[in-house]
Amino acid sequence: MIIRVARIGSRNRVVLPVEVLDVLGVDPGDALFFVIRDHSVQLSRSPENFGEYLALHNETLPAPVDLDDVDPRQMRFGWSEEEW
Repeated sequence: MIIRVARIGSRNRVVLPVEVLDVLGVDPGDALFFVIRDHSVQLSRSPENFGEYLALHNETLPAPVDLDDVDPRQMRFGWSEEEW
């Protein structure tokens, strides 16, 4: 196990430790995927498709989304046939 600390800068920016970037398999310009649940955040590289999402998150799905509560700034992956 490796433990690293990252501090939040004055502009709310965080520099992720190299070990975290290596484990995630990300490079500059790649997107990160945040799953927020029960006062915790799960971080991964952004999945390319829904199958990859399931593989990255051990086949656990977030609670169903009420489309009236969707933040328009969220990334949309187009995994369902229904358009947002």
